[in-house]
Amino acid sequence: MTIEELFGGAIEDELTDLQALIMFLVFEKKVLHMTDDTSELELYYQEKHRKRMNSEISAYKIKMKMDYGLYAFQINEGEYYISAYNEAQAVYIAQTHYIDVKTIKSFDENTSMEFNGTIITMKSMMDKPKLLGGN
Repeated sequence: MTIEELFGGAIEDELTDLQALIMFLVFEKKVLHMTDDTSELELYYQEKHRKRMNSEISAYKIKMKMDYGLYAFQINEGEYYISAYNEAQAVYIAQTHYIDVKTIKSFDENTSMEFNGTIITMKSMMDKPKLLGGN
């Protein structure tokens, strides 16, 4: 598999850190090419390079204004819905609303639902981390 194919998959799956790593190595440092095999990335995952690479990639993401997207989470089998950057943040938001989290799982934000007589998608309500609603 080429780095270009991996990059396409990273975009499709919204893998921000992998996108940043590839962009940093290909476009910023110019040490790899999109036509290279993905095995060329193994050097940058080695333990001895981890601390420096994490620092470099974090700075690059800030420079490029790259951010993680919001995800939808279903709390207690659909009793509540929350938008958050990660599961830990979703649990925190639930707890600040006095919700006892028994189960949590990611939820397809493109799912349609009815809100005040109008059919909408979960994604249309996801502008920031927050409690979206519940049943």
